Amino acid sequence: MPLLYTGPFYLNLIDQLVDGPTTVSEEVKSSFKGREGIVITPLFEGYSDIMGGRLIAKAVSCDYLSVRKSDCH
Repeated sequence: MPLLYTGPFYLNLIDQLVDGPTTVSEEVKSSFKGREGIVITPLFEGYSDIMGGRLIAKAVSCDYLSVRKSDCH
């Protein structure tokens, strides 16, 4: 997957990066041509007892879920 951003975590930046055109392939074989979402990982891998595993999150695109943006966030 392409790296879209590296740096400090900002919630509003996640909102900006999660939606938009696909960055994976110019020849998407699906009718949906946007991003499914983004994967959020820390610079240094960590473990969470609460999550029961590695600290990794995914923000899923409202467009991908076919939900109105105001209802998704």
